[in-house]
Amino acid sequence: MPPQRVEVFDYAGDQRRALGNLLKTGDYFDFVIICGQTRHKVHKAIICPRSDFFKAACGSGFKKAQAGEIELRDDDPFAVSMMIEYLYHQTYTIPYDAKLVPRYQRSSRAPFKPGTVPLKITRHSVGGNSSASQSLLHPLQTAAAPVPPPQEQPSHDSFVPYVNLYVHYKVYTLGEKCGITGLKALAAHNFETEGEKEFGSSSVNHFG
Repeated sequence: MPPQRVEVFDYAGDQRRALGNLLKTGDYFDFVIICGQTRHKVHKAIICPRSDFFKAACGSGFKKAQAGEIELRDDDPFAVSMMIEYLYHQTYTIPYDAKLVPRYQRSSRAPFKPGTVPLKITRHSVGGNSSASQSLLHPLQTAAAPVPPPQEQPSHDSFVPYVNLYVHYKVYTLGEKCGITGLKALAAHNFETEGEKEFGSSSVNHFG
């Protein structure tokens, strides 16, 4: 009788699914991250070993931390959700969501718009220099040209790459703030890859 084939079990995949389900369901949560209108139910055993910021917050004597929650008032809510996704999944994915486009169109902080060239970014300019950070949020206009006749407003699809770059930039700054080295590296890679794809290597410099 020939030996039966032993099915190979995907142990790594099983662990990833288990962690993903913990984030999705919030089961057994022991800490809450609040940003905007969203309350993220998370687990100290997952977020603290990977983030100097959350490790310090959970071990501090702050009243909020003792109550099992922390509020990130000054951070972008969508970028925070991407950061938390990374802590559980080792990656983050920006969904195509038309609702994000008008939100960033309305924001005066939105850094990229069709017809503009994004500023070249270095790792040093993102790491805490307020003047440099502000400059990142305002793109360089392309060379002056005669005023064209009125055209239709750009579609949602035309704004998608600019929204993605904005999110990657905000995720990178969160990685810097929260001491998550892997998140910074991933956000920088995503920014560079998508920036080069959309604008060409001459328009977007690498982080660092």
